[in-house]
Amino acid sequence: MTAINRKFYTISDIATLFNVHKNTVRRWRDNGEIPKPISINFQSLFWPKENFDEFLASKQTQGEPK
Repeated sequence: MTAINRKFYTISDIATLFNVHKNTVRRWRDNGEIPKPISINFQSLFWPKENFDEFLASKQTQGEPK
């Protein structure tokens, strides 16, 4: 199932969207450059698709979020 069909993005989904490594997404998260994810348990992090899509639209990025 693709991210388009789900209500949440994973780190892998976001890395694919930006064509970057998952560690880059983790760094963006840690630096507050992307919205905070929701923790389902201590190991799984998810970004609500609607919220992240709104963030993307507001930033109109062409590579990395700033």
